[in-house]
Amino acid sequence: MRYNTTINNVKANEWNLDIKLAYLFAWMYELPSWADKSTIEGKDYYFASKNKAIDELPLLTDKRDTMYRYYKQLESLNLIEIKKIDSKDYICLTSKAKQWNGYKSDTSDKNPNELGNKSENPSDKNPTYNNTISYNKNKYNENSQKVSQPENKKLIDIVKEPIKDHFLRHFNQQRKQILKLDSRFNRVTYDSELKQLYNDYTFKELITALQGLFSQKGAIRAIYTPKHFLRDNNYETYLDARINKNRDLYQSQDKDTKKGML
Repeated sequence: MRYNTTINNVKANEWNLDIKLAYLFAWMYELPSWADKSTIEGKDYYFASKNKAIDELPLLTDKRDTMYRYYKQLESLNLIEIKKIDSKDYICLTSKAKQWNGYKSDTSDKNPNELGNKSENPSDKNPTYNNTISYNKNKYNENSQKVSQPENKKLIDIVKEPIKDHFLRHFNQQRKQILKLDSRFNRVTYDSELKQLYNDYTFKELITALQGLFSQKGAIRAIYTPKHFLRDNNYETYLDARINKNRDLYQSQDKDTKKGML
């Protein structure tokens, strides 16, 4: 678990980051100092496991799919690029993101301390040793209002029927549309996973994840089931597969992983 976190309040405010995203990004910003690196087409990507982020940042969330949503929000803000490398999550910090530690206070030279213009706080050289976490309340509220717009509302807030019925209806529709199968599923288990899906996902993300599942090439029929989709939050994997246009995701898994997925 991470003991201290440094947040650049000026940049967080400028980039419209709420406290959760700023907290996560501060952790990502330091990945180059310790995480495994892979260079692709001149870009450095760093291993950024969502499970590791959960372990390091316990105040943020303990759910992988929620962490996934935070990753995608940072990507949509042009702060990181996410790439799957050997089925693992890697991120690349954008040029914009690298400005995080570039801010210099306007008052630092006008009001020098007894050491002159040299900082007596070692946070610039050792950012992990500062334990300041704060945020701009107005910007946080501003972001909250943006997230509440209809296109970003969670399924649980817009579905007016039992979520099992809603899920099965759209599951069967996408299955028929993509796989041309007329048979229908009328039962779904994994209640807690289904509830979590509807608490964390938007309608668009649900459909995209279903499309990711049914677009897998050459997979065995057993994965085209509600059980497989919901088990261990596999829907998160298929949402990512669809976004990255990975139609061979299932085939790329080893035998043990495939068995676990079923």
